[in-house]
Amino acid sequence: MTMPRPTSSGCARGRLRQPGAAPLGEGLFARLSALARAYHIALGGSALELKDGRLYNTFTLIDAEGECRAVYRKLHLSGRLGEDQWLHAGDNFTLFDGVWGPVGLSICYDLRFPEVARRYALQGARLWLLSAQWTARRIRHWQALLRARAIENQMFVAGVNGVGSSGRATFGGLSAVIEPWGEPVAEAGGSEMLLTVEIDLDRADEARRRFPVLQDRRVDLYGS
Repeated sequence: MTMPRPTSSGCARGRLRQPGAAPLGEGLFARLSALARAYHIALGGSALELKDGRLYNTFTLIDAEGECRAVYRKLHLSGRLGEDQWLHAGDNFTLFDGVWGPVGLSICYDLRFPEVARRYALQGARLWLLSAQWTARRIRHWQALLRARAIENQMFVAGVNGVGSSGRATFGGLSAVIEPWGEPVAEAGGSEMLLTVEIDLDRADEARRRFPVLQDRRVDLYGS
């Protein structure tokens, strides 16, 4: 897991013509595909997508042959950061059914909305991938929410957060992989680095068997 330096986010609001924006298959998206092919690894992360004259914050998951296998456009835009003034929101959840089984994709601010992770968990996801540029001043929220989403949905959460600065914003790093009981199995610091970790997704199934929270929901009271 890599901790990328800042490229595009709500913290870069107003930069509608920044060179990082490109259609899928071009620009940074093409560079990521080339890297995946060259090193024969799967890559995932978010960047600015230009689509039909609109800008989206888009997470792409690329396989080891460089093929784009899944696309997720950020659902929740931060009004506080003005994202809704220059970005368009996606309108679909993306559950990628790969060699690891169902995997949910999300971006940054989505972490604050428990409905997102719960939707993926109910669809069978045992792993949730999150690309973010979370500021250092609220980094404790980042840590707490990663753990909360893992615990309440009994799944692995892998959150990759940016480091460095962009304009007045400084990003806090602390990328982490959290296991279904809420404990970190890998956690980075505040500088750019590479983390390598092996996880056993069967542990999510075990947690759900031992502590069947998802089965005990009162959907008769608050819906599915």
